[in-house]
Amino acid sequence: MSESPLKHIRRRIQVCTQMRYAPNPKCCGSGGGSDLLSALAEQIKSNSLEVDIEQSNCLLMCIKGPNVMLTPDGKVWSHASLDSIPEIINYLQNNA
Repeated sequence: MSESPLKHIRRRIQVCTQMRYAPNPKCCGSGGGSDLLSALAEQIKSNSLEVDIEQSNCLLMCIKGPNVMLTPDGKVWSHASLDSIPEIINYLQNNA
């Protein structure tokens, strides 16, 4: 049985920080996406996790924001907040 090619792709977390304005101001940026990005990046570094993290524009799930997407896993955390960080770090540690 051959090894999955996805094992060799470095994982990447994208945190949406997109700001939207009227008529639909609900968005990741107004929901704390930037704060989430900073705090999550800090935790990834302090836990020595091998995953890249970057700011993202719209992930096309504004109504569920803030959104965090892990690729290539395809895992998404919607309605994410600072309280979501332990769950995200736990997932990264246990699904390497």
